[in-house]
Amino acid sequence: MFENFRDKIQNVVPQDLSTSLKVLTITEKISSNSVKKHLSKTKKVKVDLNAGAELLHHYQQHWENLHKQSEANAKIAEEVASVIDRINESVMRKNAIINEFISLVSSIPSMHESVGNVVDDLKQLEKNILLVEQRLTELEEAKQDEAFKKMNMNQAYEVALYREKKSAQFEEYKVNLAIMHTEKVKKIEKMQKLKYKERQQAFQAAFEEELNQYKIHGKVERQQQQEVEHKEKSLEEIQIESDEADLKAFDDFLRE
Repeated sequence: MFENFRDKIQNVVPQDLSTSLKVLTITEKISSNSVKKHLSKTKKVKVDLNAGAELLHHYQQHWENLHKQSEANAKIAEEVASVIDRINESVMRKNAIINEFISLVSSIPSMHESVGNVVDDLKQLEKNILLVEQRLTELEEAKQDEAFKKMNMNQAYEVALYREKKSAQFEEYKVNLAIMHTEKVKKIEKMQKLKYKERQQAFQAAFEEELNQYKIHGKVERQQQQEVEHKEKSLEEIQIESDEADLKAFDDFLRE
């Protein structure tokens, strides 16, 4: 539309200019013919030749003004054409923007559908994540149970080893106690034998002394015999020495 308008303006300006030139030419021809006829009629009459100079000058001035106006109109037409081009470009850009906007608006339903699909996918993903978390929790619990069972087995094995170790220590301690008891019994028996031997020696010495007294004096003094009897001790009165450290160790072992 704007291009047609520009073409019309460009066509109108030259036509006006050519029309003005034609009018001026026809007017000049008419004026020159009338002058020639007037001169032929008045050959013998004295004529002022400068009479048409003002008219010619008037038409020339009019033609120059028309020419200047035509040039000004041509410049204005070029400016108008430039403005029309800019307006056309702006309209085309806006038209492209409007078309793009219309395209985007028309794609809103498909975008809405895509967003709905994405929301559904996110919901399904959330369910899958919850399921995976549940499975991971179950796996962790299973691992904890397995670790607990393994720990129980290790503890049971360690307890069995500890029992075997303590049993071996107990047997060893029993053997040591038996050996110590045997040694102490032997020591006590040896001491008893020594005491018995000393007692026999004491009785033998007392008997010989009484026998000598009887041979000399004809009687036996009972006081010495009673002192010897008081010096004698029964087996129940004999106390066995005990090692307190060994007894304490034995008590600690029994507590374990």
